[in-house]
Amino acid sequence: MIKQILVSFGFSAVLLLIFHLINEPILNGWLHVYFPILVYFFFFQSVMVIWLGDLARKDNWQSATPIMTGLAIRFLLTLLGATVLIVSKPAEIKSLLLQYILLYFGFLIFELFAVLPNLRRN
Repeated sequence: MIKQILVSFGFSAVLLLIFHLINEPILNGWLHVYFPILVYFFFFQSVMVIWLGDLARKDNWQSATPIMTGLAIRFLLTLLGATVLIVSKPAEIKSLLLQYILLYFGFLIFELFAVLPNLRRN
């Protein structure tokens, strides 16, 4: 479990480095000011999914319910987060929501290919 969390932490760290190092000089400030908060939000969701996957592994994979529950909770929290963003109406909302959606899919794809396969039994 710690290995998967470290991999997810590394992915998040790369995204934060992109924001802090190349957002202004290369991307001309395209990444929203709230981008780091979004990365933290999705990182903690990733930790939750990894934890639920570890519970399934400890239960000898009797069911896929913990993994499916984690993905469903992740989706619902993402919808809730998008709703909060829309209601709060920050500056440049379209850019922020686009980045939000891209981060959601980025973390989802990252977990499906890099984290969750390491949790399943051999």
